[in-house]
Amino acid sequence: MGLFGQIGKSVAPAGGMLVSQQRLRALIDVSLEGLYRMMDSETGLLMTRNLERIPEIRTDWLSVRYMVMTAVGLGAAERAGFTCRLSAKSTLQRGCGSGSPETLDHLGMALWANAELSADLQCQILPKLLEHLDGRTTLSNSVGRELAWALTGLALEMESRPNDQVAKAALRLVQYSLDRCYSRRGGLFRHRAEGRRADSRYALFSTQIYWVKALAEAGRVFRWGNVIEIATRVADRLIHERDSFGGWPWRYDSETGAAFERYPIYSVHQDGMAPMALFALQRANGLDYRRVIAESLAWLWRNELSIDMVDYEHAVIFRAIRRKFPFNRLLTALNGSFTHIAHRSPLSMTPAFLRVNRTCRPYHLGWLLYALCPHVHDFPEIVV
Repeated sequence: MGLFGQIGKSVAPAGGMLVSQQRLRALIDVSLEGLYRMMDSETGLLMTRNLERIPEIRTDWLSVRYMVMTAVGLGAAERAGFTCRLSAKSTLQRGCGSGSPETLDHLGMALWANAELSADLQCQILPKLLEHLDGRTTLSNSVGRELAWALTGLALEMESRPNDQVAKAALRLVQYSLDRCYSRRGGLFRHRAEGRRADSRYALFSTQIYWVKALAEAGRVFRWGNVIEIATRVADRLIHERDSFGGWPWRYDSETGAAFERYPIYSVHQDGMAPMALFALQRANGLDYRRVIAESLAWLWRNELSIDMVDYEHAVIFRAIRRKFPFNRLLTALNGSFTHIAHRSPLSMTPAFLRVNRTCRPYHLGWLLYALCPHVHDFPEIVV
């Protein structure tokens, strides 16, 4: 191993870790308490907490969007029987209230949340979303996450309230996305359908995993077997590219299917987004992803820095492990060039050049609740 790391994947320590219902319950408890502490009594918004320094700093950046996303998780917690000091429907209503953006991403997420909570807001959300989806310019200018959120919303809306208009919009969106955004060669999705070469080829983990979730839900609801197959292929590719700690890399080349930058590794990917998508895919294709989910969760306690990412005292889960400046920028460029030429995994990093991002955003805790609450009562004990 050199100064910066080695070619390939970091090696996880030997010895098993038990991922059990008790661990899941502890994460759920921290998330519920953390969201309560994030609520600002004056604005009624959920605040991002920055614990890089004490006293901590709180900001309301993207709070309206985070309110909608968090409402989905609070609803899952309520349905699973957990005591919630914040109301899911009230949180959603504040996120969809006066002054909320009428953009594709916000409307898609709002429809998703409305379907999950049976909040009866579809009349104010759906017409605006359908208007966005009717325009080719909107689709071509949207990133994959926005399109995937819209598809998830349409699929869950169709499941709750069957509607020919919703079905037609979902079909058009799937056809466009698979034709313009999906790389059959690499088995992954591009960041966006059109734009600069980097935009059309390289993509983030969030792009891929939100598509897995969206295609799994749409394939199940509309009984599109080919769509479920593509969701499965994307998930298989992502699982293959994990590091030996179970960490999900951040940046991918959609044409080769390879990860070209592993950092930052985000906690929300480990405990929220990957589990929610894999549970949805499991329901759609009948395969069992619980071991992969357990390995993903174990990263919170067993990672390349050997640090517990859960701060129980402050009721937060730290955001990420990332490269220290300036190595984050230097090695992102180096790894991208190396992967493009050699088609191999990127440089890993020695702990001396990594650090913890000690911030926590509301949607992170909301996604954890959404992913884990429906399954905590029957999750098996798994040693990873």
